[in-house]
Amino acid sequence: PFFMMAAITTLTKTCRGRLVHSRDIPLAFGGTHSRSARVTRVFTPGYGVVLAAAAASSSSSSSSDMSSEKPEKSYERRMKVDNVSWGTNALQHCSSALSAVNENGPFNLALYAVDARPTKLEVRLDNLDDPRGSPSLVHVESFSRELLRRLEASWEDDGSFPLEQVDVEVSTAGANRALHVPDELERFKGQPLDVVWTNEGGKRRAETLMYSPDDAPTDGVQLAFRYAQVKANRGEKGRPMSRKKREEVLLMDAHAVASAHIHVDL
Repeated sequence: PFFMMAAITTLTKTCRGRLVHSRDIPLAFGGTHSRSARVTRVFTPGYGVVLAAAAASSSSSSSSDMSSEKPEKSYERRMKVDNVSWGTNALQHCSSALSAVNENGPFNLALYAVDARPTKLEVRLDNLDDPRGSPSLVHVESFSRELLRRLEASWEDDGSFPLEQVDVEVSTAGANRALHVPDELERFKGQPLDVVWTNEGGKRRAETLMYSPDDAPTDGVQLAFRYAQVKANRGEKGRPMSRKKREEVLLMDAHAVASAHIHVDL
């Protein structure tokens, strides 16, 4: 039952000395991806694997922190390891574990973000072979096991990683992952993006767009976007976008873009 899975997630997040790995996956209803779920596998020494999943609707206002994902506040990639003494060491283990699973898979994974805090090490993975950059559960599990093996060895050898005091969570970058602008726009140019920017008049705007490099000025100074074919951009009662909107090109400077996230059409 849902309440039992939520309880398992809450309980295991209070435990130390185990590995959590999780990701957001779409749930299909009526042939469309209308909801998503946070799937978490918890490795607890002596108890095997606990699999917990909690569904989350974008319209819900009372979901728990394990069943809802908020967009990142910044599109900058986060490698925050300087706040704790063991952070740099943990990042090295993440990098070596990634190299090992990529070679043995073979996979094409990358580190999207690493955040080291006093009681938690959070690692987010990127799948360079997926259109949306989403690793599969196989990817997440393979990396999680390899990382845990290395962290346990580090703890047993010299105690350089405080495994008994730190929760380790491995996940994807999220369904609505944040992008680097302009670095990652070319990679995700076929994806609808939720873009927030300041226009020439100083007004803040937020629209669901698609990167359109062919429409950009030849001087390469401005970025070009078109409106994406998504529900939010359609007319009243689900009518198709107007011709004017389909053909409109929006130009903006890269520094004017506050954030860009992959759009999830709910």
